[in-house]
Order: sequence, then C-alpha cells, then structure tokens
Amino acid sequence: MSLQKEITIILLVVIGLFTGLDNAIQRFIIYPSYQKIDQKRARTDMVRFRATLAREIHHVNQLVLDWSARDDTYQFIQGGNKEYLKSNLTENLLEYLEINSMHFVDKTGVVAWRRVLIPGHDDYVEVEHLPGDRFSLDDPLLQHEELESSTSGVLIT
Repeated sequence: MSLQKEITIILLVVIGLFTGLDNAIQRFIIYPSYQKIDQKRARTDMVRFRATLAREIHHVNQLVLDWSARDDTYQFIQGGNKEYLKSNLTENLLEYLEINSMHFVDKTGVVAWRRVLIPGHDDYVEVEHLPGDRFSLDDPLLQHEELESSTSGVLIT
C-alpha cells in the first residue's frame, strides 16, 4: 500500500474517531447540563409566575371586596341606580383598574352590568363563555353562604 493511501486511511479514522467522540461528549455531557439549566430556569419562571398570579388574584379580590361592600353598589344591583352608572361605571373604568372584565351580578344570577375588554380591541366585546344576561344558579361564582365569603382564582374562558 502506498504512503498516500495509508495517510488517507489514518486521517479518515482520526476524523471518524474525533466526530464520534465529539458527538458523544455533546450528547452525554453538554446536552444534559444544558437541559438541567433549562429545567432550573423553567422552575424559577414558574415560581415567579405563580407568585405574580397570586398577587394579581389578591389585588382583584381586594378590589371586589371593596366594591361589593359599598351600599351604593348594593342599591345599584337591586334597583339599577342610574346615578351609580354615571359616577362609578365610567367608560374607561377597566383600563383605569387594569382589568379585562367586570360583572355586577345579583344573588339570583341576573347580570346588572358587565364589561369585557380584550387587549388589542378598541371596544368592549362579548365573550361566548361568559353569561350575557344571567349566570346559572349553580355557577361557582355565585356560591356564597356567608356575607364575607369570596371566590377567587383563574376562570378559563
């Protein structure tokens, strides 16, 4: 065999070994370490997300407790106090409160007032998964045995 063929074979074997070794290092050492880093970051992001969501739920719950405890809110829901509409339920209320939806519902499920604002839309919209004029009496949002009870969380629509 000629020297040129021997060198070519040796180079091919070395390149093949190098390629295999490089692939093995990437697959069994580097990739798993990156995967662990990604999983750790994902867990950290999930913890942050849950904390942010819990803060937002608490904020909205406080907002609801404040509005629901007011006498004028009760009067509005009972009799449709038009002055309440003008003074409290203004056109830019949802933007001001930084929320997307607000419903005023009496204990029988009748909707006294509602607004849903979807980001990116200029006007209020109807959402098919939310009741229009009446909530079902067995809706979890209406299940309050005590005056101080509340329901909070995420409603997937």
